[in-house]
Amino acid sequence: MKINRKLSIIALIMVLGSVLSVSSVYAWYLGFAGINTNASNNRLSANADYYHSGDGSKENPYTITEARHLYNLAWLQDLGYYDDESNLAYFRLDSDIDMSELTKDNVQSPIPPIGILSSDTTYAHPFIGNFDGNGYTINNLIISTQFSNESYLKPSNNVLANHSGTLLNDNSINSNYTGLFGYVGSKVKGSQIDTAISNFTIANATINSTKNTLSGYIAGFVDNDISNIGVYHSTFNFSQNVSSIDNYTYISNYGLIGDYNSENDVIKWEDKPSKTGVGYGSSTDLRQLYINLGSEEGKAIGKNEAYPFRAESSEKIERSSNTISMNLSAGTKSIETTVTQKASTKGNNLGYFVGSDIKIYANKKNIDYSKFYYPQDSSNSLELPYNSGGIKHNAPSDDIVKYLSDVQTDDDGTTYTNGKYLMRMSGKSQIDFINEKGLYAVVNAQVGNWTGNLLVPNRVIWVAPVKAGTMKFVLFNPESKAMGFRLYKLTRSTPGDYSTYFSAGEQIIECNATLLPLKAYYFEQEISEEDVNAGYEYALSAGDGYNPYIAYMDIGVNNSSVSPIGNISSIDFVYKDLTQANGYSQINETNLSGVGFVFEGSVSTAEFILTITRTYANGVQYIYSGQGISVKAYGKSSTNRSSEGTFLE
Repeated sequence: MKINRKLSIIALIMVLGSVLSVSSVYAWYLGFAGINTNASNNRLSANADYYHSGDGSKENPYTITEARHLYNLAWLQDLGYYDDESNLAYFRLDSDIDMSELTKDNVQSPIPPIGILSSDTTYAHPFIGNFDGNGYTINNLIISTQFSNESYLKPSNNVLANHSGTLLNDNSINSNYTGLFGYVGSKVKGSQIDTAISNFTIANATINSTKNTLSGYIAGFVDNDISNIGVYHSTFNFSQNVSSIDNYTYISNYGLIGDYNSENDVIKWEDKPSKTGVGYGSSTDLRQLYINLGSEEGKAIGKNEAYPFRAESSEKIERSSNTISMNLSAGTKSIETTVTQKASTKGNNLGYFVGSDIKIYANKKNIDYSKFYYPQDSSNSLELPYNSGGIKHNAPSDDIVKYLSDVQTDDDGTTYTNGKYLMRMSGKSQIDFINEKGLYAVVNAQVGNWTGNLLVPNRVIWVAPVKAGTMKFVLFNPESKAMGFRLYKLTRSTPGDYSTYFSAGEQIIECNATLLPLKAYYFEQEISEEDVNAGYEYALSAGDGYNPYIAYMDIGVNNSSVSPIGNISSIDFVYKDLTQANGYSQINETNLSGVGFVFEGSVSTAEFILTITRTYANGVQYIYSGQGISVKAYGKSSTNRSSEGTFLE
């Protein structure tokens, strides 16, 4: 009898232990006591209650094996428990997880974006840790910024009350960046920290936003490393009146991510889906400029027209006649001209092709870019001031020759080389920078972080470098006459204010009628930190002799010695693949679909729902319902909108 009583007591203790264990595990769901909610600790005293194992260190990361673990990560992150940049938290998926298991009253609960930032930056707990997906899949994810539904799981009022700050306003998450991860990287843009997100698949996810947002399936905004992440058959759901947040034109600029820190190459994205348009930041994509001008031989950038150095300028720029007033150094002057009303979308434009009569040719000569002309002695040297302005006349790097010579293939099978397209400069520009002649106005332009009415010299290629580097250009003479060109260094009356007048212009290269027929020439112009800080700008124009042709130009912003703080690589839409262990295609260089999506506008209906899926190796389908948002697909893979509202499997 005593033995039975003893066994009963042991059994009771075991049952109570199990109950206590379950209570502890689900403490975040139900608001039980006993959880350390002091955000100043940054690391929790009962980590086993939140993750499968680990202490959050690099050597022993928190491991995630169930839906509740990811739930805990999201809420703890957004409450500020992982904000210490000197003690970063590390997380690792150790199995596939199914977020549909996260239910209350038979209703699946969403989780908030992991890492949040309000658009006014007053509430900031961005994700600065390290998340290794370990090759596993997060299934049936729901992300939301709205938690008013009584059936949704969320931390107890007691937990929220112990947190300094306001995470929820009227049950709405205090953040405008939406995705599995909201804001990735330090709240101080461009900070060097060891943040990384990598190696997993998101499948059948729904990203909801009830407020103005920058959204992406993987992350809203990226300011550090993300890599090797696939997205399969997932949906965006935007509520009525949702539009882009301040400082962004789009609700999403890529689909996979909302946007990233592209300023001054802080974050490199080498395999980024390519938007059609004039190249920005490196070589000028003269072929795309040729297409933009209507794909006509010798089509000109006409008088009072300007095309920005910007990859997103794929559509023909709208223009209308206007008279505007510009704030010049001599006072307010009225410039009567045809102005470009939409010359720029928001972004770091660094230069413009400015008419009149800059022409693009597709077929002038078969050019051998492996051979360049180099004067050997003073008797046939070009008339260049070698000792001023930093100009160099030497051999181009192998990557430039390779770029010009590489054979590309269009979607329709047409082949071409990058160097096949040449831009012929206008006749010698009679620019008088000091006396208000030869100028052109671009309305609502953006250069770096500056916006306003831009005043630029006409008939030139105009560049405003934003960091030290090397401006490079290749000129080719396919004619029988000698050609010439000039490069100017310009100074504004108010450096950095691109609406003000030029107070000085120095001609740093003058090459008059000395570019010999059927020769290719390569030049470099060093741009120092002092040049950038002084606000110098540059204008390339024709010189005496026949008008020159440009085959290549790098405007110098990608050649700084400053290393990027992070990289984006191998993120893509994936498809079901029964040959793979996890059921989804693997991300690698050979099967990147290279597809992106732009969402622009404001939801004018009750909601806007967009679903994207990659149905096979080179095809992506998308469907949407609702009005107000424009959806544009771009990239090298085939895309189509499904009119039936169903997807191939």
